[in-house]
Amino acid sequence: LGAMRPAAGLLLGGDPGLQRRLLVNRPHWQVGSLNPPDARLTSWAGARAHTVTPERLPWADKTFDQVVVVDVLEHTPDDAALIAECHRVLTDTGSLLVDVPRAIRYSLLAWLQRLAGMPAYQHTYSPGHIYDALKDGFDIQRDRAYLGFWTSLLDLCDRRVAAAWLPEPDAEPGVAVVAYRRIARLFAVLWPLAYLARLADALCFFMPGQRLMLTARKRRWIPRRTPILRDGRSIAEAALHAKIGTARPF
Repeated sequence: LGAMRPAAGLLLGGDPGLQRRLLVNRPHWQVGSLNPPDARLTSWAGARAHTVTPERLPWADKTFDQVVVVDVLEHTPDDAALIAECHRVLTDTGSLLVDVPRAIRYSLLAWLQRLAGMPAYQHTYSPGHIYDALKDGFDIQRDRAYLGFWTSLLDLCDRRVAAAWLPEPDAEPGVAVVAYRRIARLFAVLWPLAYLARLADALCFFMPGQRLMLTARKRRWIPRRTPILRDGRSIAEAALHAKIGTARPF
């Protein structure tokens, strides 16, 4: 039957720890970051680590079998442009995995994030919004809400402390090594707290998941117009909370 081409993939975003593990375990994958990769990651990973812009990814058409987008869409001013670029670099049978923050009204976690000085999300997504964002070129296979409040709160604390300890992009390799070892020790110490946070989330099962994860299959790019109701909701959202007489007349 001949040798098959190893599956190639692209990770856009994610924390440095996730990027490093992927580069070690997936030799045919590459990493793209919206921020300049730290000096240690770039020097170690070589051509497999890239700084990218959402308007134009530096890869040819139909390069990857899978694209994973984590912690990126919510910080991108034009998320539609990035989704179109993901469609372009995927093969005809490729798949897309997207991880985004879930839109929750009166979110205590969003308020705490602003209080901690962390960058605010430019977008949050309800299921209807993310379906609408992917509708032109993808068929969504599966979606689920995950990550409870207490686990998300602990993750916010981890990221706030790690952000203060991360080295500058032009830091000396020795400084970067010390900084990442401190962060690794912090995560090791907080692991029991993560276990307790998961138990608390299990007890608070009635609270909504803080993030949405979707997997979608690429299809031909055909712009589609979604019918919008008078109150601005899509039909998918209105199906959950129906209101009579809100349809926009033609």
